[in-house]
Amino acid sequence: MMDGTANPYMFVGAVILAALDGLENNTAMVWRDCSQVLGGMNLRWRAFYGIQDYMPLTLGEAVESLKNNHVLQARIGRELITRYIHVKEKEATEFRTWDFERRRIRFLEHF
Repeated sequence: MMDGTANPYMFVGAVILAALDGLENNTAMVWRDCSQVLGGMNLRWRAFYGIQDYMPLTLGEAVESLKNNHVLQARIGRELITRYIHVKEKEATEFRTWDFERRRIRFLEHF
């Protein structure tokens, strides 16, 4: 799942690399087809569809998720991931110092 703040090239690349990893390791698909909005699901429906994790809600959470994703680190390369994480951590630190209006304007300009 991608929103407007994601880098589309990184997103598509990550999906392709995850698919390749799944094919190479014969990983079973555990999610069922779902036509519901994930954010509105209760725990029972999430379990029914095999959804265990939540999407990161902040840039900081997304960076932590990437730090813990060893498949993408191995597939993309640790050097690139390390540099990307460094840039995103600086960005997250800077954003935390901004007030709501400054963040809103920044997002409107870029997204």
